[in-house]
Amino acid sequence: MYRSKRNRVRRQRFDKIDSTVRRTTTPKSLNKRVIWRWFILFAILLGVLKMSLAPNNPVIKSSLSAYHGEIKLKDDHFHGEDVILGEKAFQLKSFKEVTSKAASLKGLGQGSEEAQKAQLEYVQKHKLPLEAENSIGMKFRLIPPGYYVMGSPVDEKGRKKYVGKGIDIESQHGVEIKEPFYVSKFEVTVAEWKAVMGSVPQNEWFFEGDNTPINEVNWSDAIKFCKKLAELEGVPEYRYRLLTEEEWEYVCRAGSETAFCFAKEKYAKHFVEYLDNNGNRTSVVGRKRPNAWGVYNMHGNVMEWCLDFYRDHFTRKLREGKMRNVRGGSWKHELKFCRSANRARLGPTSQGNLLGFRIIRKIQAEIDEKSEPIPEVQTQDPAPEPVENIIEKENE
Repeated sequence: MYRSKRNRVRRQRFDKIDSTVRRTTTPKSLNKRVIWRWFILFAILLGVLKMSLAPNNPVIKSSLSAYHGEIKLKDDHFHGEDVILGEKAFQLKSFKEVTSKAASLKGLGQGSEEAQKAQLEYVQKHKLPLEAENSIGMKFRLIPPGYYVMGSPVDEKGRKKYVGKGIDIESQHGVEIKEPFYVSKFEVTVAEWKAVMGSVPQNEWFFEGDNTPINEVNWSDAIKFCKKLAELEGVPEYRYRLLTEEEWEYVCRAGSETAFCFAKEKYAKHFVEYLDNNGNRTSVVGRKRPNAWGVYNMHGNVMEWCLDFYRDHFTRKLREGKMRNVRGGSWKHELKFCRSANRARLGPTSQGNLLGFRIIRKIQAEIDEKSEPIPEVQTQDPAPEPVENIIEKENE
């Protein structure tokens, strides 16, 4: 009995000592092991990162292909049969037809289907290619004339309501686009800029990548590009130009009546290059889905210069001096700034890696030149010959 009591006391003392040791020593030893494990893991990750950032490393090249790699259009961006007119196509100078399809309507907003139908009907009726390519390889999509409601409803999410003295800068109003034209399928790329201008902007903030949008260009630079391209192709200077603000929104909407060309905000990741999915830099053009007319990146990637001054919608008075319109939002903007109706303005000398542009090719004058002249119809008797002429003839 004495021995068992003594053993019990010893066990209690040992348990007490053991619990004290575990409380005081074990956490420290565990902390040391955890620290060493994290240190080793960090060293490994640092080594992998250093290797991946080495010049010409295939790992980093493949990971950045989405930003400045090749233009790879997905099959589901378009649908239906090939649209090709062949010999029946109307011949435009320095333009050649490209086999193409109608854009997919998946996820697009209300009104897109009707707009696409109008586009395809215009192709067949007037024998104008749905898609064409110019002398430097720029691709263009045909935009038919039409009517649309510019601006946004007062309850649209993210809408700008008033600027200055209570002026609604996105007030809704009807706009008629009277002539057809071709618009560049993508924003003007770095490669296309080099082909026309020879060199890119020398700026530390410039984003390189042949198939990414040209950036760090001001309004005057964009105008010079259009003039130089027209000169290279031997067409009148005005044939290539920037879009007006009304033309820009018409193309962007492509018939849609929603805040974006797509139906729901949750589809933004499929159509827009913006802050939430690309807050680092410009991306390869055509990475997201196109609108109903087959035009890419109207929402996001880079803001696009427009031709005209920033004006009030209703009074047409100039606002903010001689500021120019910029549209579309960019890779660094929140989604609300990429809406179809969102308006912005900048001075014509502004530049930055958020700024780029796209162009249109005017065709109506060329169509009119090649059309058969309408014979004049005489609806009334000719004016009598002057008396002086009659007297001279009699004297002879």
